[in-house]
Amino acid sequence: MSARFNETDRSNERYVKFRPTELQKIAGEALQQDYCSDIAKFAEGGFNKVFLLRAKNGCEVIARIPTPVAGPPYYTTASEVATMNFLRAVLKLPVPEVLAPPRARFPRPRPRPRPPVSVLPLPVSPLFVLRPRPLPRGCPRPRPRLSSYDDGSRCTERSCVRGLGEDCACWVLAWVLAWVLAWVLAWVLAWVLAWVLAWVLAWVLAWVLAWVLAWVLAWVLAWVLAWVLAWVLAWVLAWVLAWSSISSSVCPIVFSDEERKTAIAESQEWNESEQLLSRVRENLDIDPEGGTEPENFERAVEVNRQFRMEMVRQAEVGEEELSWRNWPYKDDEDDSMPPGDI
Repeated sequence: MSARFNETDRSNERYVKFRPTELQKIAGEALQQDYCSDIAKFAEGGFNKVFLLRAKNGCEVIARIPTPVAGPPYYTTASEVATMNFLRAVLKLPVPEVLAPPRARFPRPRPRPRPPVSVLPLPVSPLFVLRPRPLPRGCPRPRPRLSSYDDGSRCTERSCVRGLGEDCACWVLAWVLAWVLAWVLAWVLAWVLAWVLAWVLAWVLAWVLAWVLAWVLAWVLAWVLAWVLAWVLAWVLAWVLAWSSISSSVCPIVFSDEERKTAIAESQEWNESEQLLSRVRENLDIDPEGGTEPENFERAVEVNRQFRMEMVRQAEVGEEELSWRNWPYKDDEDDSMPPGDI
């Protein structure tokens, strides 16, 4: 099912005019070359504004043209660049190196053959593009995405993000501090508990025997409490020390109060629209891509038509045609007008 509407207007909003020759020249400067002779556009992704450029020495650069509708023009790109620099320079993760905003350098991925896809031969209504789900044959099981270091060697999730126990200095320091704090607390509690137990037991037993029993019980409880507190405090302090040593830099991206209010208002409108569309999908029994089971196809087509008619009925005066055309679950080529008998 197509969830696009006003496709012409949306395409105009995403349109960016640029000169490929200038892009090749800028990419060459980023690689300290005069020019990138080869340029190729990636198949999909980033609204088809991602290009692979190769210089004469074999170095490759991936250049992405910012999408105008992704967010505030300056803040969106600056946020992406700041995030990637932070991950690479501070956290030492093998993310692409940003040569110049918004360009990044990393090894070219090798294309993989796609599995054959068969589609159920079901009819498609001219008023509703509710297509059956594609049925992949022989698809491999999902696998985690692999990254590479600069030397081409593979890196795994374990080598990217280490556990707390693998950082020896941080762990030893946290354990020492935890033991000191735990024993201080245990000594204080043992002293208080010994006095309380001694006074209580002195009423029943002899004073000397009461003191002996009180101190024995207090020390046993203090020892157990010290071990428990030591383990808990060690983990807490290890996390605090690990994250506090990452960076003390202030985020360079700052939004004004007006921009925050605008973003919140827009997000609320989108959330309300998404909730409405989710309820429609539940009634139609379709997935976000418009797929449905073959036995549900005809029913979904009819229910969708009823939803569309009801939306036009509830539209304000003069907005009936707009409501009809903006209905998301229809054919991309559907330029029909709303029925006159609504």
